Amino acid sequence: MMRCREAAAAAGLQLPVVMVSSTTPVLDHPDMDLSGVDPGRLLYGLQDGAISARGARLRPAFRALKTRLVMMKQLGAADTGCHQPPFPVAPGMLIGILPIGWGDGLPRRLPPGAVALIGGRRAPLLNPVHLEHLRIDLTGYPRAHPGEEVVLIGRQGDAEITLDEVIQSWRVDATTFHASLRDHIERRYVED
Repeated sequence: MMRCREAAAAAGLQLPVVMVSSTTPVLDHPDMDLSGVDPGRLLYGLQDGAISARGARLRPAFRALKTRLVMMKQLGAADTGCHQPPFPVAPGMLIGILPIGWGDGLPRRLPPGAVALIGGRRAPLLNPVHLEHLRIDLTGYPRAHPGEEVVLIGRQGDAEITLDEVIQSWRVDATTFHASLRDHIERRYVED
């Protein structure tokens, strides 16, 4: 890049913006400070590897992904025998509906073992993920109620689901996860 800039200058070309892109050059190559940067993962506080040449210590900007329980249904015998459900069911199972789905940036199919927090405890998420909703198994938390907070990423009481845990479980990388969340999801910015 530096040779190209020098060649352009030698040819009399005035380049309005000369920049590097991505996190690594910005953090590890102060000699590449030009007239602009594309910070890449820096916008999310993500950094690969150890402390950079600049000594920057980044903290993830993304702290939580939360939603609220909108509906609940306890399954009866009629709900479990008339057709093949998309997930294992049993009479008495308590199912909740969350208003978030693949249209909001979640994967279309969650891996086995995917969970969310409700009432400070982990509850299984149930496939399939739909465009605008997702099911949660509330059988272990019968006190759940519509309007209750459900945490897909973050802390609730003493329990926590970290971003690292989610990206490993969901088999996506952090940048893809951040970029997949749709613009219509409400963002709250907190200064600490």
